[in-house]
Amino acid sequence: MILHMMFFHLCDETIVGTPYYYPILHTLAFFMAWFFFKSGMFYRDWEIRDVIKTGFKRFIIPAVIFAVIGFAFYLLTVNPHATLSDEIKYFYVFGSVHGHTPIWFLFSLFAVQVIFTIIRKCKLNSVVIAVISLGLYFSSKYIGFRPYWIYNISLGLLFYSLGLLLKDHQYNRTITITCLVIYFGLYFFHTDIDFQYGLFKPFVIAIPWALAGCILTNTLFKTFPRLCVAPLSFFGRYAMEFYCTHIIILYAIRKIVDSIDCPLSGVFTISFLFAVYIVIFAIILHYFKLKHIQWMFGKSYKDK
Repeated sequence: MILHMMFFHLCDETIVGTPYYYPILHTLAFFMAWFFFKSGMFYRDWEIRDVIKTGFKRFIIPAVIFAVIGFAFYLLTVNPHATLSDEIKYFYVFGSVHGHTPIWFLFSLFAVQVIFTIIRKCKLNSVVIAVISLGLYFSSKYIGFRPYWIYNISLGLLFYSLGLLLKDHQYNRTITITCLVIYFGLYFFHTDIDFQYGLFKPFVIAIPWALAGCILTNTLFKTFPRLCVAPLSFFGRYAMEFYCTHIIILYAIRKIVDSIDCPLSGVFTISFLFAVYIVIFAIILHYFKLKHIQWMFGKSYKDK
């Protein structure tokens, strides 16, 4: 999923509307829903203060650090006239910053975990919380709230709740067959899924399709654990490192490509340079561990 996300950020604008879009990018278009769903599967009944403390370390510290780095790069290379007040307004609306737009996910996941824990303390089960999440989403759309983080938090809360609710039940044969029918039955409908902006079109199709994709992915790797080969395990283990750095590196690569007269196509060149980044960074992570800066990624060296 992390590899798909990076490739999506690299190629989405380039291949959308082409014959390659559906087989390449749409197949795992539910990847953001899966991140929340999977996180919900690992929910622990902690005290609220412990959830806040742990989430602050794992999500907020990396989000702030790489938001600052991304915005600094944006100031230096894209818009040196950007002001702090404008960026605060942008953050309020989108939950992210220029230079690192995907960083909204860390803030959103932190909020989802805290809100879910608070609601659970009121003795409400996952079904009720999922219904509340849907109600929050629809009411926010009806009222027309401008801050988009309201939408991705409500959708994140929905899939987080479903992740806990279906943690064990998702592997039931009947559920698997139902998800197969839903996923492949709706595959060729043009479901526009954008978690950041809370855009699910058409909503009645996109939500069950994304849920079916989440369940089928988990069922596939549980049924055939050998599919999780070493490279996939590696990228899963270092998902946060790639998540925090990839978009900044991608911006840098695009600036390099734009500044040189390259005889190769932009897509090919960017893809090649991005592949080089993945390989080099993977080697660094494997051999050097970056143990002295693990805190920047919400980890400590002993977490490894």
